[in-house]
This record gives sequence, structure tokens and C-alpha cells, in this order.
Amino acid sequence: MSIERTERIRFHEKGTLNAVTRWIAAHHEGIAEWCKNVRRQYQVDRANVPDDHRAAVLLLLDSRREKQARIGVLDVGGATLEDVTAWSSWQDPEASRRSPDLQEEETQGNGGKAYMYRLFSGMTRILGVKEGRRNCMGFEGLPESVERGTPGWVPSAAEGRDVEISSWRAELREALAPYGVTFDDLPEIVRTAITARQAFTLVEGEGPCGLYKGRIDSEELIEKLVRHEQSTLCLEQVAFYGMHNGRLINNGKSLMLPPITPWPELDRPIIFEIPDQLPLEKGQMISTTEGGTRERGRFVLHTSADNMPAAYKNLKPRWQISYRTKHQMIGAKPISEFFAAYPPGAQYLYGTVELAALEPAYVEHGRRRPKPGPLVEALDHFISEKVREIAQQINAKRQQKLDEVALDHVHEENRKLNEFKNQFLPSHGEGNGAPGGEGYGPRTPGGGGGLVEWGTVPDALEHSAAEGGLYIGNGVAVSLRSLWNVNVRDARGRPVRAALEWMTSDLMWPQFPKAGNLKLGRKAAARSASRSGEPLSRPGPSPSRCGMWTMCS
Repeated sequence: MSIERTERIRFHEKGTLNAVTRWIAAHHEGIAEWCKNVRRQYQVDRANVPDDHRAAVLLLLDSRREKQARIGVLDVGGATLEDVTAWSSWQDPEASRRSPDLQEEETQGNGGKAYMYRLFSGMTRILGVKEGRRNCMGFEGLPESVERGTPGWVPSAAEGRDVEISSWRAELREALAPYGVTFDDLPEIVRTAITARQAFTLVEGEGPCGLYKGRIDSEELIEKLVRHEQSTLCLEQVAFYGMHNGRLINNGKSLMLPPITPWPELDRPIIFEIPDQLPLEKGQMISTTEGGTRERGRFVLHTSADNMPAAYKNLKPRWQISYRTKHQMIGAKPISEFFAAYPPGAQYLYGTVELAALEPAYVEHGRRRPKPGPLVEALDHFISEKVREIAQQINAKRQQKLDEVALDHVHEENRKLNEFKNQFLPSHGEGNGAPGGEGYGPRTPGGGGGLVEWGTVPDALEHSAAEGGLYIGNGVAVSLRSLWNVNVRDARGRPVRAALEWMTSDLMWPQFPKAGNLKLGRKAAARSASRSGEPLSRPGPSPSRCGMWTMCS
């Protein structure tokens, strides 16, 4: 059969725009795409920016009076006519490629534009200055309209297309003015790079959607941005800074992922080489190198000292397996997705898969997740086995540590119980430890169990009592001798076996009915006698010769 084509392929404009842009839903996602484009522009086949000049600035401005809020990214690449022309095409996989000899990532040509099209109400544009020429294209129009999705020269082709300029400094000064920023306010590395290259690119948008009263929560935005999968590679290779309302944020330091403290005994990355062939569910095999035409991959596991899913703000977003090639991020999956119930120890793991064969067949819009397919299915099975293997090691070490801690707690409790028990037992093994009984007395120093040399003539009374006295509840029986740590000593400091007389100065205490019991008032305070045995004030009821008082209502 034959076919005669009379027209070029046609797509519904609005439907296509919605299909290729709807995945952008938040500003940190869009800025992450801008960051990815900066990193790509700095590669050798594009702007070829030296390593010591690879820097950029995120510019944030709140709305003020009648001026709209702004978000922009300033880099040192310098977009050319070729760059902005390639930028103007939707869905162009060759948009970022300049040299067929260098194998860099194949882009989708949508990420940065989708953000500019969908999440701004005002004008958005890309402004490039390089080699004495200016190029500027952008979007303007009603949100989500075909008109807005159709790029154009800003402000016109005559003034925005490959226009010769007299001073890059004047162009930069005019571009930064709406943000309240001057050239001297920029980080030093950015100033040095722009001066040396005499070039810059500014991608920006007016009227960011979804802001509360036009204010940008820069702290929350930065936290989400640095944890986004598309930002990871960029922040590793480019020094990114942030400015909010004209002031440097993050104490003037470049943005970066906060470090994760590794598990103490597994503090280095664990690297597994991905086999050339991986099995599928039905026993077939699939190549991970496309028959040897692509590089072999590897799976790198990292550990965390803290429970990652339990730390919702800082660690849970990074409790995942990221998929990437040598040049770009493909997406990520949470570790919990690999198991019906993840094994103990897996909450301390996260990792990265690096495999060239994932590109381009398994790359989806937005690069949030790898596209499903047989290679990803086999790869996920391999990942789950390795995660389970290391998780078992961590769990065994963790269980051993918990057992050691529990044993230490038992030892400590036994020590305290022994100390408490020894207060009431003789140190030389005689008597029953009762007051006045044979062998009653203080222990030898250190509780050693040696014989104690006893005295016969009392000379001093040792005791320890709280300054404010002791308040005892109704109906509570207490041993005053042990409670106040009372000891009788002779002139040489030796312990003496002696009965104690307890005296009170409170006349409100009624007479006790029989020896050994003393009835106290509801709020009476028991106070120790002085060293000579005299009461603290005038005597009250007859003294008791028993070391146990009972308080009654």
C-alpha cells in the first residue's frame, strides 16, 4: 500500500502546550530546571566556562507597591543568537546540543520554558549578552494561552535580535536594577567571571504565581530547591548563590545540600557494579549496556546515622534511589517503593544508580521518575537485593548496639541496688543489720567487706539532713536513722553501737500511746537533734527509743 501526504504533521497548539507544561507545579521545580540549564550551558560544547568561573546567582524580589515580584537566575555563560533561537522551539531534543562529537545529555527543550509559561503572570524572558551583542526572547500573554506560549523577540526583533551594544556593564546594570542589585553587590566569583568573559545570561519572570501577598519565602524555597533531584548535579558543579531583596542569603555562602552524617561503621559509599545482563521476572535476560554499545553502570549506596523517614523535613526527601546518567538526572523513587514492607535497617540507606542505557528511552517529562519498562524493572530488582543486603548488616550492628546499651543499663541498676542494700547490711557479715543489733554499723570504705574496729564510748553524732527539714505525709512510716544517715562515733572516729533518742520541740504533737510509735500533727516537720543530744528548742513529748516513726491523721 502507498500513501500520499499533502500536509505537514499537525498538533493542537493548546493541547500540546498543556501536555508538555502541566508537570510544573511549584517554583522550586521550575528554578531547578533553570539551574540544570545553567550547568548545561557551561559545558565545553556550549559556553565552555572554566571551572573557576562556574558560578550563578538566584535573584528573588518581593512585590513592592505597584511593582510585581520577580524571580531570576543570572549566570556567566552569555546566551547567543543560536542559543535563544534554539530556546524558542518547544519539544526540541537537540535544543542544548551544539557538537555532534560530544555526547552530552539529550534534553527535552521544555523544562525552563514550561516554568516561564505556566507559573508567571507577567512577562518572562531570556536575555543574553556576549561578544558585544544582545539577544532577548520571551513570553507574554494571558496565563496558559496559546498566545503566551508563542515566544517572541523582546521588545522587538529590531531591538532584541543580535543587537550590537556599546557596554556589557550598562546592559548588566539595567538588567539588575529591578532587583535593587548593583554589580558590586554580586558575589566576588560572579563579578570576576563576568568581567573576564564580558558576558552574562539572565532568565527571569515577573509576577510569580501562588505567592502570599507577593512575598517569597526564600528560606523554604531554598530548602526545597537544594533537595530537588534536578538541582543535585548542578550544585555539585556550579557555585550557586542566592539574593533576596538585594541581600545575599545563606550568609553569603553558595547553596548546597546539607551533609548527611553516615552510619558510624559504614561511613563510606558502598559501590556495586551493575552486571551486563540482568534477569527479568520470567527468566529472560536484558542488557544494561545495549549489547555492549553503552558504558556499564554502577549502584552507589550511602548510609545515614539517623532514621531518614522519621526526619520529615531534612532527611525524608532524600530517602530515595536517584537514577541518572553521566550527564543528567532521570528521576528518583523512594526506598519504601521497592518493598511491600522495607527490611529493618533500610531506613538508614539512600543511593544513586548511574546507567547510560537509561537515556533517552526511560526519560519522562519533568524527570521526576524513570519511565517504566523492562530495564527499570530488572534494575529495581537488583537494587532491592543490594539494599536488603546492606540493611541486614546495619540491623545486626544496630541490634548489637542496643543489646550493649541494655546490658549497661542492667549493670547500672544492679550497682544502684547494691548501694541501696548495703546501707542496711553489716560490712563484716555479722548480725541482721537492725538498729542496736549485733554487727550494726557503717560499711568499710568502698564496701570491701573487711573487719570494722568498733568503739565503745560515744563522742559524736554524725548525720545528714536537708536544710529545710523533712516533711512526712500522713500514715507514712520512715526509718529516720537511715533516712538521715545517722552514725555514732567515738573520739577516734570509730563507729559505736548505740541506741538513739529522737526528740521534738513541737508541743502540738500528742502523746504517743505506746513505746515505739509517735503520733505527729498533719504538717509537723521532723528535725534532727543536735550533736550533744539536746533538742533544737524546748522539749515536747517523752522521747522515743525507736528509730521508726509513724505519722497519723
